[in-house]
Amino acid sequence: MDTLNMVKQTMTRDRYFQILSNIHLSVNLSTPANNRDKICELRSFTSRLNDNFINLVWLLKSNPLMKVWWSSTLKQHNPKKPIERRFKLWSRADMSGYMYQFDVYQVTLTVQRERVRTGW
Repeated sequence: MDTLNMVKQTMTRDRYFQILSNIHLSVNLSTPANNRDKICELRSFTSRLNDNFINLVWLLKSNPLMKVWWSSTLKQHNPKKPIERRFKLWSRADMSGYMYQFDVYQVTLTVQRERVRTGW
């Protein structure tokens, strides 16, 4: 049984939207006006996840692609892949595939500067 069918059988659409409407990952008032980071509302959440991931010595750097069904300017287009439009992630993972650090790829100067500063 795939995950989507499990969720469908567990809760109704209205219950899902009720839960989704009450999840807040950041305070919008703290976002600067000139912010060019398209995932600024998720940034504090992903930073906390990355801080809590286990640090290991043997890491692989990879660029996994995440399938999406909705409209977004963050999608990457690759006509040579079976599914052409996906989110691209920067990630560090071990040889088993466990991800230790990740970030959503986006072409903005602020994120590129941050990657240069942090080294990845």
